[in-house]
Amino acid sequence: MSKNAKRRLKEIQAKQARADGDRFESLVQWAEDCASETGSEGLDGLVHDLKSSEASGINNGGVRGQVEYIIEKLGDGGYKRIEGILNTARKVS
Repeated sequence: MSKNAKRRLKEIQAKQARADGDRFESLVQWAEDCASETGSEGLDGLVHDLKSSEASGINNGGVRGQVEYIIEKLGDGGYKRIEGILNTARKVS
C-alpha cells in the first residue's frame, strides 16, 4: 500500500471513530432522557438477556469453563468462593 493510501486510510478510520463517538454520545443522552421519563426497563432487559446468554455458554462449557471464568473475574477471591461452595456441597452429601 502506498504512503498516500495508508495516510488516507488513517484519515478515514479517524473520521469513522469520531462519528462513532458522536453517535455513542447521542445515544447515551437519548437513553438518559428516556430513562428519566419512563425508566430503563428496556435496556435493563437487553443487558440481562445478553449476560444470561453469556452465562449459559459458560455453564454449558462444563466445570473447567466455570472455574476459569470465576477465577478470571474474582482472581484469588475466586479460589476461596469455589472452595467454599465445594466444602458446603461436601457437608450436604
